[in-house]
Amino acid sequence: MPELPEVETVVQSLRGIFEKNSIKKISYLRKDLRFPIPQKKINKILLKQEKIRSDRRGKYIVLKTEKGSVLIHLGMSGQMILAQKSEPLAKHTHVILSLSGDMKGDQELRYIDPRRFGLFEATEGPDWSSHVLLCKLGFEPLETKNLGKKLWEASQKKSTSIKNFIMNSHVVVGVGNIYACEALYQSKIHPLALCKDLSLEQYKTLAKKIGVVLRKAIKAGGTTLKDFRSLKNEKGYFQVKLEVYGREGDPCFVCDEPIERFQQNGRSTWVCCSCQPL
Repeated sequence: MPELPEVETVVQSLRGIFEKNSIKKISYLRKDLRFPIPQKKINKILLKQEKIRSDRRGKYIVLKTEKGSVLIHLGMSGQMILAQKSEPLAKHTHVILSLSGDMKGDQELRYIDPRRFGLFEATEGPDWSSHVLLCKLGFEPLETKNLGKKLWEASQKKSTSIKNFIMNSHVVVGVGNIYACEALYQSKIHPLALCKDLSLEQYKTLAKKIGVVLRKAIKAGGTTLKDFRSLKNEKGYFQVKLEVYGREGDPCFVCDEPIERFQQNGRSTWVCCSCQPL
């Protein structure tokens, strides 16, 4: 599933595109994804608008105009691809945003989603953050000041593990399984440690490492384990820099002890039990 770095990679590319382009036509090749697509609302908000701003909230792409906002989620396997109109459509292309502007050729943004777990939603007016899909999201890890202290305060009455705590989008957004494993490893915190038992200093370290891991992943274009591609249909390359995720049996880069893997709430977790004692 595309996480915060992958979505941010797409958003940054969209900003460059919409600096010189508007949307002249939207083609819907199906009526629904995870939910029905509100075509009339989307058309009203996006079509022929001179200024389209691309932002991110959690794992949602937010396209904003004077008339409202369109929310796009990539789901489990979704992609946004920039393509020439003459190029054959990829299988499972569901929405096409035709562009007009200074770009050479006749280009369009294509939304591709084999599993159809993604979505297109729309909200009219300026108050996009109150949308039901966004209003309960947690802290933005790259923008929230004193994140460590705020996470520590939020954890005090929780009995869940620290990994599950930081992967909860109602607490902090965008820290998926890959980035949770990496940040906890760099913080020397065991994923099964109870979140309420960690000190304020441990949370400050963890918040810092979450930021470091996410920024490195964004710089590398995200992580491609299976489906994710950038707007230019390129893979992300952060996977070549992973220190613990997916390295079961390999030596720890710090102590040479083998990395271990176990199941935690239905997901694989990787840990160095020497560097991250429980």
